[in-house]
Amino acid sequence: MNQQIGLFTHLECLVERILSGEKLENYSDTNQVVRNYGEDYKFISKCAHKLERTFNIIINDNEIAILIKTVKML
Repeated sequence: MNQQIGLFTHLECLVERILSGEKLENYSDTNQVVRNYGEDYKFISKCAHKLERTFNIIINDNEIAILIKTVKML
């Protein structure tokens, strides 16, 4: 339950950060995460499209890689 709350909190902060124009530092492991977790990347990217449409934002690969790592820690 706490992990789910943490994930939803992360998503809320992600959307808020993008809407406010705040930049995320470049996540150095993005390419490796995408290569190692290709199916997860596709799934989370698809889910992210719903957030992108709802909030009129773009969730970049850095953010998706961090989401994958977060989900993997659950």
